[in-house]
Amino acid sequence: MRPFIASLPDRISGARLWALILLLAGVASLAALESWTRPSAAQGRPAAPAGIILITVDTLRADRLESYGYSGTPNPAVNALAEDGVLFEQVIAQSPLTLPSHCSILTGSFPYHTGVRDQAGFSLKPHHLTLAERLRSAGYGTAAFIASSVLNAGTGLDQGFDLYWDLPEQGPPERLGGEVMSRALDWLSSRGDGKFFAWIHLFDPHAPYSAPEPFGSRYRTRPYDGEVAYVDSLIGELAGHLKRLRLYDRTLIVFTSDHGESLGEHGESSHGMFLYDATVRIPLIIKAAGSTWKGKVIQEQVRGVDIAPTILQLAGLRVDDEIQGRGLLSLIRGRWNQPELAAYSETYYPYYHFQWSPLFSMRARGFKYIDAPKPELYDLATDAGERRNIVGHRPSMAAHLQETLEGEYQKFSAGRDEPPQPEQMDRATIERLKSLGYLGFASGTAKLPSTEGLADPKDRIGIYELLQQAFQDSEEGRLIESNSKLRKVLAQEEGLIDAHLYLGLNSVQMGQFSDAIEAFQAVLRLDPGNLMALYNLSLSYFNQGRPEAAVPGLERTLQLDPEDVTARVALGKAYQLVGRLDDAIEALEKAVADRPDFADALDFLSQAYAQRGWTAQAESARRRAEAARSR
Repeated sequence: MRPFIASLPDRISGARLWALILLLAGVASLAALESWTRPSAAQGRPAAPAGIILITVDTLRADRLESYGYSGTPNPAVNALAEDGVLFEQVIAQSPLTLPSHCSILTGSFPYHTGVRDQAGFSLKPHHLTLAERLRSAGYGTAAFIASSVLNAGTGLDQGFDLYWDLPEQGPPERLGGEVMSRALDWLSSRGDGKFFAWIHLFDPHAPYSAPEPFGSRYRTRPYDGEVAYVDSLIGELAGHLKRLRLYDRTLIVFTSDHGESLGEHGESSHGMFLYDATVRIPLIIKAAGSTWKGKVIQEQVRGVDIAPTILQLAGLRVDDEIQGRGLLSLIRGRWNQPELAAYSETYYPYYHFQWSPLFSMRARGFKYIDAPKPELYDLATDAGERRNIVGHRPSMAAHLQETLEGEYQKFSAGRDEPPQPEQMDRATIERLKSLGYLGFASGTAKLPSTEGLADPKDRIGIYELLQQAFQDSEEGRLIESNSKLRKVLAQEEGLIDAHLYLGLNSVQMGQFSDAIEAFQAVLRLDPGNLMALYNLSLSYFNQGRPEAAVPGLERTLQLDPEDVTARVALGKAYQLVGRLDDAIEALEKAVADRPDFADALDFLSQAYAQRGWTAQAESARRRAEAARSR
């Protein structure tokens, strides 16, 4: 091949030849400059993703992963993801509770803006745009695969998803991660070449810890680690599946958590009560499409609210002003010229559930300030476990972080006014949350005090843990032990609704209906609309042979929750027993219309028909009841 200059036309003069050479050199320089200012994928520009997968592992604390320095459990799949992507060392959740934190992750907004302040009685309203809505508008097919009823569609998180695979109302409140992942992999296989966004939620590290085999046996003495190891195996399945589909290199994968788990630190066994790093420091690994930024580790602090805008940036989409988090693309590229991202967190769990003070925290400049009745300040560089409260030794730092906290709060809200009242929950939702180990189910009719002057949760953590132990005893059938602990709780704090409620529920199981009635009445004095107490008080009257006393409580239950079919059936039977046959038939017919296979409702309806003298209708209802039982 001839040299380039020699191939030029012979008639070009020497002067023109040198001018052309200089021009070409200038073009080459501009090209070099362009490649420097607009880097290739290898230099820092991510490829457009064919798909996006967001994995949120419930209750996963960062420091229980090998890639974050933990030596107790190998995590080969998460390690491999970190080697292929960017690992963020300091990531702070905005709440130590599943629902508020996921709302912040999926909207990029703080809890005081989403309005979702707690697990129970709150939902994301339609005017808050979710990540799924934004991606669907950009042509992505969207699907969510949910492992816990805490995130069911009624919470508002289904906004923007073409498929939202949550849990049925009649059934267990959680799923094993393997079931969730299997369904997600099937959906990914069906996608073809279309763009997709999948949210995969895994609940396994949440208490009670009971990993499937072989992880359960392998980590018998460290059950939480066993759950983490099980989750790692599922991440391995996902990565392998994407590689078989030839999607792994073209997919943006974001791996994170909603919050951590105390595991006994600061006296808290689980999460929700406190804002220490054990429950608010979470993992975040971002593997971009095109194998960009492999093995990078970022030390700067970021937040859960920064995840959604970063995903939008990596998808080449606009981040509008409604999103309060910051996109992290410049930080990943090494071109970050922003001030430190101060990390705000809050928990209203102590307030809504136990009428203790809510807590707020600000993490910045290597310190953590916790705004509580007894304020706390920790130097995280020298005290990562947050054991030495130095608020009295560093008053200027405490004051600075308190001002930062107030400023952050004022930026996106009208100020720290009294928090909103929770909405009334139906009894089925309360039962599901109860079965997941959550405590404190005051209804929307409970009178909440001002947040000023309330007890510091630090001073009540022993009462809370004793209540947790009583709950566990009750769930495992140790009713006498449970009641003993509950009475000790009430001796210290007589107004705790849950302690009275569980005394009543335990007494029902023990056949001590007079004690149960007394306990449920105590609940209703504190919380007149408590559905659990209203319904179970009525059943206790039934068991005493006093259906007339059961009627008012069941009627009130249905006023508060008209969809409670079980309560309607009980009311129909009570009406029948006190001679109100027309009311009984009306109630039971409505129950059967709502649940045609409800055998007990059909039996009671058959009896009411027979009592009225409607023989044919009674026989038809009886046969339907038999058929329902045989299915």
